[in-house]
Amino acid sequence: VLCLGHILDKDGQKMSKSKGNVINPWDLFSQFGADPVRWFMVSAVSAGQPIRFDQAGISEVMRRFVLPLWNTYAFYVLYANLDGISTDALFTVSGELLERQVKPIDVWIISRLNETQLQVTKEFESYEFSKATQLIEKFVDDLSNVWVRANRSRFWNTSSGNQSEGHHVDYSAYQTLQTCLMSVARMAAPFTPLLSEA
Repeated sequence: VLCLGHILDKDGQKMSKSKGNVINPWDLFSQFGADPVRWFMVSAVSAGQPIRFDQAGISEVMRRFVLPLWNTYAFYVLYANLDGISTDALFTVSGELLERQVKPIDVWIISRLNETQLQVTKEFESYEFSKATQLIEKFVDDLSNVWVRANRSRFWNTSSGNQSEGHHVDYSAYQTLQTCLMSVARMAAPFTPLLSEA
């Protein structure tokens, strides 16, 4: 069980009904969802430390982590559906074809993923969960703002029936993105179980 210290208001005052600074958690869950609230609380401070609770912090978590991750997932799903890509089919593609399609940037993001997984595991084992969440956020930023932006055309060129015009599915791009998304889901699952399961 991971516990924080006291939950304070944004000015550092202890929350109490008499002061009128208590925030109803159910209202937060309705507005943001449980996972962003949980991610904010875990990422903001180390375990056992008091936290200044501010709804602006949850909005920042949404902007910095949840939305980039969800948008990257939605990008994958959109083009995988257009190209008829299934999870099983991706891992039956010949190694020779994948080797021809793989790009240096694919190797880079998989290397970043492996490095992140090692560091996150180390932080988990040391109970430094806020450090682990920062590492995951940085990887998601690299995945969405570097890898996806640099590789959009690899998905655009193959989708919407263009295969008949000589374009072929870039399985390496799909496999790289799927591997990264599944790995992020596993790393983030202790803190964002609903998002990870989806």
